[in-house]
Amino acid sequence: MAQSDVTLNSLAHDAATRASFNQMVKGHQLPAWVTTGGTGSPAQTVKLGSESWQVLSACKPHDCGHERIAVIWSEKSKQMSVFTRWSMKKPTRRS
Repeated sequence: MAQSDVTLNSLAHDAATRASFNQMVKGHQLPAWVTTGGTGSPAQTVKLGSESWQVLSACKPHDCGHERIAVIWSEKSKQMSVFTRWSMKKPTRRS
């Protein structure tokens, strides 16, 4: 997969990354929009040490202020993600 083509949806469904994505989210209950079509931005490349990583973010359509996900991904390393949901009544964070 070309790095410029990386999206959260492609990480979840592409044959080359699906197993890694599933391992990353194992044990976490992510909302369906994460893999079925969140509103995303283009991946940004960052360098951590000598390794290049892709930083991706997306949010729930029509509710970006409350539900977002960010993923940092490298073909050479394990993935990490953080899902955050904020409520005006009670802020919570799950990662």
